Amino acid sequence: MSNELRILELMRAAYDSQKMALPPIGWKQDRQRDRILRVPIACDCGTVNLTGVSIIGTAWTDEPDERVTFQLAMDVDGTDFRIARIDWRPRQPHTNKLGPPELRGVTAYTSIHDFPENAALGIEEMQKHNLPIIKKIDPEPPNFNELLAYVRDTFKLNNALDIPVPPWSQELHL
Repeated sequence: MSNELRILELMRAAYDSQKMALPPIGWKQDRQRDRILRVPIACDCGTVNLTGVSIIGTAWTDEPDERVTFQLAMDVDGTDFRIARIDWRPRQPHTNKLGPPELRGVTAYTSIHDFPENAALGIEEMQKHNLPIIKKIDPEPPNFNELLAYVRDTFKLNNALDIPVPPWSQELHL
C-alpha cells in the first residue's frame, strides 16, 4: 500500500469515528494575532485506535456570530493533514474551482469542505488547495449553539455542545 493510501485510510477512519473532546476545552487568544480566538480540541476516537486527531475552532474577537471555523485534522507521522472544515458566516463566499461537475462552480458562504469530495482529489491537491471543494450548509445554523449541533453531527464529536461560546468582545463590535 502506498503511503498516500495509508494516510487517506487513516484520515477516513478519523472522519468516520465517533469522537469525544478531551478536556480542557476553552478558547484562547492567538499568540500572533490578538483578534483571533482558537479552541484546540484533542479528540479520543473511542474504540478506533487513532492518535493525533483534533478539531481546531477559530473565531474573531470583534465579530460575534460570524467568521467561525471548525477544522478536523490529524497528525500522521509528524505532519498535520486537514480532513474537513466547517465555515460559518465567513466574510466572503467560496466558489468551487475543482471537483465533480455537480459541485464545480457552486458558491456559498456557510459551507462544509467535506472529506469524501476533497479526498477524491488525492492528498497533495487536498492539502495544497486547503480542502478546495465545498458543499453549502442549508439551512445555515442560526446561532452558535446550532453550529455546535452541526459540528456534533457532522464530525461525530459527541460532546461538541460542551464547547463554550467564544468570548466575543461586544464593545469592539459596536
